[in-house]
Amino acid sequence: MIVRKLFGKKEASTSSSTVENIKTELLTWDSVDNGSFASNITINFDNNHAVVKSISGLKVNRSKKLSLSDFEAISDGQSQDDVKKKLGQPNGYTITDLAGYKSEVWEYTSGIKGSVGANFNITFTDGKVSGKSQYEMK
Repeated sequence: MIVRKLFGKKEASTSSSTVENIKTELLTWDSVDNGSFASNITINFDNNHAVVKSISGLKVNRSKKLSLSDFEAISDGQSQDDVKKKLGQPNGYTITDLAGYKSEVWEYTSGIKGSVGANFNITFTDGKVSGKSQYEMK
């Protein structure tokens, strides 16, 4: 599998299963460049086709903490570029491309005003905001 050559090291964990002639394989790598202690990359394959790709734990230096009002200013239909300009780079993202459906979820976990563990996610469908969620932001 070519993805194993791209990352240049053995994955930290693997799992696989076959249900109704669909072979699913999940590969996870840790110690991501520019990542925190718990950073990782995960790729989910169905019949040898990558359908979900995820990276988490990226280090991002923010010039100011993101607040609940910053989160609330994001609305459905905004572009990914507009969100990135307003909020900066996410600490991780998940890209799903399955049966013609493509979506991205960006996760923001550092530089957030709120309780310990405060975070938020922005979901994009076809490059536009289609949902969002937050936890313990102020």
